[in-house]
Amino acid sequence: LVNVRSCAANDFVDFLKVIKEEFFRRVKDENAKLTFMTLESFDGVLHKNSRPAHLYRVVTVELMMNLVDIAIKFSDKNAELGHTYGLLSGASFSKFKIISAMQGQYHRNLQQILVDGLELRSYLVEHAGGLYKLLEIAFSKAWLKYFIRSTEAAWGSVHKLHLAHPMSEKLPFPKGSGLDAGELRMGGD
Repeated sequence: LVNVRSCAANDFVDFLKVIKEEFFRRVKDENAKLTFMTLESFDGVLHKNSRPAHLYRVVTVELMMNLVDIAIKFSDKNAELGHTYGLLSGASFSKFKIISAMQGQYHRNLQQILVDGLELRSYLVEHAGGLYKLLEIAFSKAWLKYFIRSTEAAWGSVHKLHLAHPMSEKLPFPKGSGLDAGELRMGGD
């Protein structure tokens, strides 16, 4: 069995509960508020049909992309990103793909940066316009760009297992047909 509950997601949701009142007081963007409410009810389970799990993933990637942009701009202040920045520096790939691939490694860095931002101890969050501005931008973008536009916005729509039969490449069938089992939507991480 795959353990499909994300401790990092639960920590993120717990953080949202701490800042809820101030978030709704400061943030005006309705899409950001919808994102917050959807995430607030997320139970941390990365089930293949979970739309909140997918939204959580997109939001955390957006947050990290924004923070990485700031860290690159102020390269002398990148220590807050910790190991994540070391993996990113000098890479010629898209930031979204790199950050997605490193998801398991950046959650704790992101959580610490957000907590530090709340306590006014984060250079990166300060240069993003503050914690609530950083969240508002990432939440709104995630909602508009990746979530509401797609009926496929569920954890399993981006986490798939491709099962190919070993003999398939030697047969005249197109990839994913013939002896192949095709794609399976997966839960877990």
